[in-house]
Amino acid sequence: MEEGNDTLQEIAKKGRLLSLGEASRLLGVDETTLRRWADRRELRSVRTPGGHRRFAEEDLSALMRTKEKVPNLGSLDEVALEEARRRIREGKLADSPWYQAFDEEARVRMRLLGRRLHTLVADYITNPDRKALLAEARSLGNEYGSQLAAVKLSLKQVFEAFLFFRDSLVDVAKRVAIDRSLPAEKAMKIQEQVATLMDNFLLSTIETYERSFGAN
Repeated sequence: MEEGNDTLQEIAKKGRLLSLGEASRLLGVDETTLRRWADRRELRSVRTPGGHRRFAEEDLSALMRTKEKVPNLGSLDEVALEEARRRIREGKLADSPWYQAFDEEARVRMRLLGRRLHTLVADYITNPDRKALLAEARSLGNEYGSQLAAVKLSLKQVFEAFLFFRDSLVDVAKRVAIDRSLPAEKAMKIQEQVATLMDNFLLSTIETYERSFGAN
């Protein structure tokens, strides 16, 4: 139910109300992810007179039963960014010809796109309703393809750029599985989900790149 349809008193009848921090700890996701779920009306919340979000404990329990949940995957985007920074420190990015083709402004745009991709992957893994997220991945791929075409990268360099981000996210999926001691079946499923999302992202990237490059 969307935020605002129920008063604070009405939702409180369902049991104990939890703050944003309490709810995020209960679900095992970060506060940013929880806000995103509430904004997308996947989770009901109400606001106090002071403007703070409150969640019914009963709703959170129901979400835990129905949402495909992996502990702490809400912070996957931050882990992915850490992995990307590690690769940068090791020179895996700065020495890449495709990266050197960007000026500073273009690098900023690409970093923003990369952050959105990392967040999207985290959402995709933790959200059973993935159709809209695949569409978002394709839309993001379109933006990515346009940026790559604008700096006139070769098709080989486009694939090199894609592989950098893909490998980063695959490594993150492996780290999550190890750090959370996930069963082999769950770990494999996470990697398959990352691959599916990235396949959609890549196809849109190439399609837009070819169209944009041909128009230049």
